[in-house]
Amino acid sequence: MTGSENYLRQYAAPAVGWLRGRLAFFTQPAALPLILLLLAMSTVFMFGNDRGHFYRDGNHDWNSSQSLAFAENLSFQRGLLVFHYQSLDDDGNLIYTELYNRFPKGGYALIKLAILPFGDNLGAKIYAARVLMLLLFAAAASLAYLALARLVGNRWVALTATALAFSSYYILYYSDKISNEVTIDLFAVMLAFHGMVVFAQEGRFRQLLVKACLALLLGWHVYAFLLPFIIFGLAGELYKARAGSPPSLAGQIKRCGAALLSSRYVALGVVTLCFGVAVLAFSLAGEYFALDGETPPDQLPSVRSVAKRLGADAGFNANNAERLTWGNFLETQFYRIGTMFYPFFLSPFDNSWGVVGKARDYLAVFTGALALIACGIGLVFARVKHKTLLATLAIAGFCWALPLRHSVIFHEFEAVFYVGIPLVFFAFIVLYLCKLSSRQSIAAVTVAIAALLLFALSSAEMSRIGHGGSAATAEAEMLQDFKVIRDIVGEGIVYLPLEADPWSRQSDQFGGAPWALPYFLAGSTIIIYVDRNLANFVIEREREPGPALLTPDNRRVFLYDRALYDAQYNPAIVASPLIASDWNVYLKDDRYRRLLIYNNEKCENTGTSFFLHIVPHNADDLPEQRQQYGFDNLDFRFRDFAVRNDDRCIAARELPEYDIAAIRTGQYTAGEPLWEGEYRFER
Repeated sequence: MTGSENYLRQYAAPAVGWLRGRLAFFTQPAALPLILLLLAMSTVFMFGNDRGHFYRDGNHDWNSSQSLAFAENLSFQRGLLVFHYQSLDDDGNLIYTELYNRFPKGGYALIKLAILPFGDNLGAKIYAARVLMLLLFAAAASLAYLALARLVGNRWVALTATALAFSSYYILYYSDKISNEVTIDLFAVMLAFHGMVVFAQEGRFRQLLVKACLALLLGWHVYAFLLPFIIFGLAGELYKARAGSPPSLAGQIKRCGAALLSSRYVALGVVTLCFGVAVLAFSLAGEYFALDGETPPDQLPSVRSVAKRLGADAGFNANNAERLTWGNFLETQFYRIGTMFYPFFLSPFDNSWGVVGKARDYLAVFTGALALIACGIGLVFARVKHKTLLATLAIAGFCWALPLRHSVIFHEFEAVFYVGIPLVFFAFIVLYLCKLSSRQSIAAVTVAIAALLLFALSSAEMSRIGHGGSAATAEAEMLQDFKVIRDIVGEGIVYLPLEADPWSRQSDQFGGAPWALPYFLAGSTIIIYVDRNLANFVIEREREPGPALLTPDNRRVFLYDRALYDAQYNPAIVASPLIASDWNVYLKDDRYRRLLIYNNEKCENTGTSFFLHIVPHNADDLPEQRQQYGFDNLDFRFRDFAVRNDDRCIAARELPEYDIAAIRTGQYTAGEPLWEGEYRFER
């Protein structure tokens, strides 16, 4: 037997058999609920505004544009550092802005892979990333259904609970948010939970470990599921060990100790904790070295951010003392939980921000509190196996929210991780209703179809949220403008006006989201908001005529040569003039362009032609027809290369690329010089 034949027998054939078995499942009647769920999930792709832009208010596109910038900047050349954009400080030193290395990099890597095939097509990248989120959203719902079907023993009941739980405002609104904190993390926790269910029923511990570690590469919320799962599992094992141990205290301790040492729940906790610490350490180490290894570990931006979210930032706590009170926190969480119980098509709430305070909002608070009580009663009295897993699903959201309330209170998308509560609640309710019916199977199917219809209607209703077609058209023009800008800028340094800074209260958004600009310019471009003299280019919203404008065909945002643009308004900041006269002559020379800039404060003699003779160090650099004269003739008229601004006139000529020995320029009229000058360059 050859090596290839042996390989096929050992690996390929089993893999093909496994795939055939999975595909064969969809031909069986038992697959019908899952197929219907996937069909319902397809509506999130069909409805909604054009997903190739940023134009939703609030956290949705704030994080979407931010995460896309993170993904664009993610590269092995930068040590897989997660940062928003490169910038320069006042001294010209390179710094990384908005470091986000407290999160696992797996989610950003997935986004990077999704957008990689689309080159510089900014709109296509946004669309591809949103489609990735929707695919993971459908996968999360499918995993929730599969896990719930195993737990309650009825596929139609599981289908109903999943369709209703995933049709709420928060779930649907954030389904296409480009971020590893929502849909990617939701997929991760459902992947891990499905592994828990399979382990509890079939004992597949290795599968659980693999799913849990994969989930930890995508987000930290999986720990909120692992914690109660491990605690409940250990409590059950210790109870059994104590019940079967000798009556003496020493015997019970010995038996319980042996149970702990052999417990796979302990092994799961140790492995996932060590794996998570390793993932975080790798991320923080990259950040440490990116900051030149001089920042103390406890002062790393990502470490300080974690500390703030854990409540260790006294200044932040004092500034937000009223909002961080336990009363306000719990009221807000009950509001979010209550809202999760209403399919968006039927929701009576103003869900744009989810702020508690309006009279009708207390209905959501009451619904949330009542649902928790109902879940507790169901867990006590319902006749289902593995109640601890359903309890894990129900309380996981609180296992995350309570220790991280300093972060959760400010992020309404955290409501997504309370999805376990409506899943459990609706499963219990439908099980109970089916038992009241004389035809349980027909009742279960009927309720499931109604739930799927509500999901589809809610998905369609979500399409109304956004700024509509006019915003999409405006942003399409913005994306096209930035495509042109990116082609010109390359690896250059760009100055943005301070009002474009996303942290500025007067943020001029340059698109549909505050963080859109760094995404539009992501890659190797360096962005600065401080000393504009360090920049090669300036980006403005206003179109100013003149030679500084590099994108005359753009419609909404414009790129300027920085030095020439500044010369139009304040030539003194460019440099000392090469030639001082009625027309001061400046040189703008960098790796992008070499310009000779003429400035006249009084706009005198603009009707007289200029002579400009360039003498090279090597005469062979001249065009053949000019070599007999020994200089290049770039004579010009003001009107062809200039702009008039108030009482000042600016003209600019691009110089040849060869090594220049001297520049001779000036103006003559009737054979007499108005002015003239020469500047010689040293080699």
